[in-house]
Amino acid sequence: MPTRIAVRPPFRLDLTANVLRRLSTNVVDRFDGVTYRRLIGEPHDPVLLRVMQTGPAELHVEIAGRPRFDAALVVARLLGTSADLEPFARAAAGVPWLAPLAAGARGVKPPRYPTIWEACCNAIVYQQVSIHAAGAILRRTIERYGLAMPLGAERLYAFPGPQTPVDADPEEL
Repeated sequence: MPTRIAVRPPFRLDLTANVLRRLSTNVVDRFDGVTYRRLIGEPHDPVLLRVMQTGPAELHVEIAGRPRFDAALVVARLLGTSADLEPFARAAAGVPWLAPLAAGARGVKPPRYPTIWEACCNAIVYQQVSIHAAGAILRRTIERYGLAMPLGAERLYAFPGPQTPVDADPEEL
């Protein structure tokens, strides 16, 4: 069942989704230029989330499956839709080198991970190595342990849950 979610303008799904993705090798978050897609919810029984921007202050959200969560709350957190960045924009406008960067990024919201588990995994992996090395480590782990779903010519993966490293063979992990 589709849901409409109001967002605090300015908001640009394209910019926000690309910040969330970080790298093109990301196999969890997908954005095709119009629709953001992600498997979300229980790691072994996720649902497909689809988000499209239908106006400057509105998102159209579709969930394929029966979620065990409030889609509006998850999307708001994941895409930072309620963040008020106007104080930052005003302050940045007064800094000569920052003003053009902030203007070019207008509409980007601070995306967040949907769970503390996923935030911790990303924080740990990305803190000591290059972004490309960290992305490769996470991608290989997700592809090995995450539930996969075909999405056109690609595959979309659910982020593995916290039980995954407990159950995994230590040598394989």
